[in-house]
Amino acid sequence: MEQIGWGVGRQVVRVLREHGVHDPAGILDRLPDVAEVEGFLAYAVFEGRTVTAAALVQLPGPDGDTATFLGEALTPEADPTAHEALVARAKHDVANAGVEWLA
Repeated sequence: MEQIGWGVGRQVVRVLREHGVHDPAGILDRLPDVAEVEGFLAYAVFEGRTVTAAALVQLPGPDGDTATFLGEALTPEADPTAHEALVARAKHDVANAGVEWLA
């Protein structure tokens, strides 16, 4: 799993859409635009050389204490632990940013 920026984010979105992933939160529409924007964290899970999942997190404003897990998009082939791995990485990075909670 990697935290990703704009360039990789565009490729991640392309590959996940080619796989017809279910994206109920619509994160694939936003991911390339916010991947390198302050206040957002974008992630991709790779299995071998293929991306199988992506997630997006929004950090709180200056007075907030809760980051928001905006959603994830997973291919049917994604490892069954991909969701847990994305959440664990987000919790780690959110804590490193000095944020107390992830919702």
